[in-house]
Formats: sequence, structure tokens, C-alpha cells
Amino acid sequence: MKTIAITNLKGGVGKTSITFNLAGVLHERKQRVLLLDMDLQCNLTTLLEAQDDTSPGSEANIARVLFDRVPMSNAIRSTKLQGVLIVPGDIDLSEIDGRFSGDPDAQFLLAEILEGQRHNFDYVLIDCPPHLDLSTRMALVAADAYLIPVAADRHAIRGAVRVQELVKSVKKRANPGLELLGIVPSRIVSHRNITNHYMEVSRKHFGDRLLKTTIKELNRFHVAASAGLPITLAQPSSTEADLFRSLAKEIGL
Repeated sequence: MKTIAITNLKGGVGKTSITFNLAGVLHERKQRVLLLDMDLQCNLTTLLEAQDDTSPGSEANIARVLFDRVPMSNAIRSTKLQGVLIVPGDIDLSEIDGRFSGDPDAQFLLAEILEGQRHNFDYVLIDCPPHLDLSTRMALVAADAYLIPVAADRHAIRGAVRVQELVKSVKKRANPGLELLGIVPSRIVSHRNITNHYMEVSRKHFGDRLLKTTIKELNRFHVAASAGLPITLAQPSSTEADLFRSLAKEIGL
């Protein structure tokens, strides 16, 4: 089982879309995939319509797994994609730092929980929140590798730098084997001058860490997502679907 965290301090850079569409590529290959929604905004959960109809606070989700020690198996839900399952997010993740205040071992909790799923899945993809709180640290400690989406925006570039600063701490103290898969240009509108400027800034700053595959800002992705489908399933023969196949190949999935 390979666990990958998709993260950037800046929101709106395509973390959820990339997680969702990489799951689509792995589904296409008949891989067993577990998605973890660690973002309190729960966008990945919403995309996959994974919320149930029980009363608020009673449904099993990642917050209940972490806070109340509900078994992970109780929180795993099916999706429209055969072989792709999800542990839903929850707004209670906003309390994560307070819940574990003073517990230096809390960063290891998610890794310990996922160990029990090691033989059930080929991949775990973790959609991280747009901040570097304990939930992101837990994800990085649990991960074998991480991927940073970066938009053509100075705040997104700075967010990527901050993630790498956090990774240095995580590697030193908790997960020395954590590997960077790359920094992927995302939500790119190529005809804009400002986009070209920040793409050049990214190339100079990140060097060969910046991936060759560029995920463009295209309406087809949004149309497919609104139907709860990754682009590889909604429009499998499209050039847009091939973008995510190319990304998966470049990062070694």
C-alpha cells in the first residue's frame, strides 16, 4: 500500500480535483484505492456524495476515527467508482489541534490507524486542508510520499515553500522516508500574461521538482465533477483525461 498526501498551504490550487482525478486513473487500472478527506470543508466527500443520512455528528468519519477511536472500517464508505472507497471529512476537524494539545505523539495517530488497512488497498490518497495544522502533519507522517499542486499565483508558490519547510520537520522527527513526488502546475490558464510570469517564477524556484505535466483550468473538469465523475470516466478519450494519465505516469503511479 502506498500512501500519498496532496497538500499546499494555499487553498484553491486544485488539491481536491487532483486527488479525485488521480483516483479515477487508478480506478481505470483496477487498483484498490482509499481516499481520506482531511479537509474540514469536505469537498472531496461532497464530490463523491459520501455523506449519509444519519443525524449530525453521529456518522462515522475521519474526525470520529481520530477523536473517538471509531474503527476505520466503520468509517469507510463506497463511492460510484468500484474499488475506490472514502473516509469522509467532517467540520469537527477544525478542533484537531485543541483535541490533541500537549500530546507530542498525536502526529503518529493516522499512520497507526492506516497500518490496519495495509493489506486492503493498493493506494491511499489524502486530500489535505489548505493550512499546516496537525491534520496536515498527521497526513505527512502517515504518507510514503507527497504531491504539491501549485497555481500560477505568488501565494500558491509561497504555500508550496511552506509545505516543504514543514516536511523538513516531519522528516527529521517522524518520517525520514517521506518522498516528494513533485510540484504540479495546476489550474493553469496559459493565455494569461500573469500565468506565464508565475510559471517562470515556479521553474526558477523549484527547478526539476516542478513536473512537466500541467493541469489546465478547463470547464470539462468541472462538468465531470458536477456529475460526481473523474474526467477519465466521464470523458475517457479526451485530452483532459490524458492529462491525469500523464500526471500519474510522471509521479510513478
